[in-house]
Amino acid sequence: MVEHRLEQLLSLAITQRATDIHLHFSKQAVVVQFRTIKGLQRKNEEFVDESLYHYLKYLANLDLTSTLVPQSGSFSYIVNEIEYYCRFSALETLFIKSGVIRILNLALIENVHQLGEPKDILKALGQQFRQKSGLILFAGKTGSGKTTSMFTALQQCQHQSIYTIEDPIEMHYDAFMQVQINLKTGLTYEAVVKQLLRHDPDILALGEIRSAQEAKALIRCSLAGHLVCSTIHSANLHSTFARLLDFEVSIYDLMMLDITLVYQHLKVKEDHRYAHFQLLGNTEIQAYLQTLTR
Repeated sequence: MVEHRLEQLLSLAITQRATDIHLHFSKQAVVVQFRTIKGLQRKNEEFVDESLYHYLKYLANLDLTSTLVPQSGSFSYIVNEIEYYCRFSALETLFIKSGVIRILNLALIENVHQLGEPKDILKALGQQFRQKSGLILFAGKTGSGKTTSMFTALQQCQHQSIYTIEDPIEMHYDAFMQVQINLKTGLTYEAVVKQLLRHDPDILALGEIRSAQEAKALIRCSLAGHLVCSTIHSANLHSTFARLLDFEVSIYDLMMLDITLVYQHLKVKEDHRYAHFQLLGNTEIQAYLQTLTR
């Protein structure tokens, strides 16, 4: 059965500490690769076929009738009595199908001090979430653990009203009110932000900034006087601001905010990965933004 084959695949990946499972289907072959600490490793694909790919699309609540449009969704699956949260991304052409499963909670992290190093920056990060207002951005390359860091920090916030806006919701947390964007029903970022601001949140979190729509929603919430956090892909600390400007964010709006930028990338030590953090405070950020206006 396809359910058993998916459990086999996930169990094998978890045993080998793989963060991602890459599935590639063409007329010539089926290729299965695991992303581990050693990079992409090809695996035996004997129990993987296109029926598993279509089952993953169903589990992730993707549009089964849409074939040539890239899609992403999420699902959870119980393996060896543990519930794992996964994101599934599907991409198809006329001749090839490609799917990637990201296992989101492969490592159990209970507090910010377990995220990585240096510890003084992680301590400072925890203090930033005690602010009443401002913008905290988690930046880094794909797969560096930005979302894990943000939600771990949010879980440390006690006695706070926390709302998240996600597309899609990847992991479920009892402590947060999580809202998923649904463009088909008109539940856009703008509509969700408008409603959530009426709920008097202490903290608003946007899952990821991918477009001008999300970036503008982020700035709007921040300017309204709330503490807001989000993640964004960037190559280094300062390129984060170039990305925001590409998303049509006004540099003058940024200069009105109290911003903390957390940049992280993965390092390897003694056969395990950990996140290395850099932190830019508002004073340094405002000085840098001033140079961009000259």
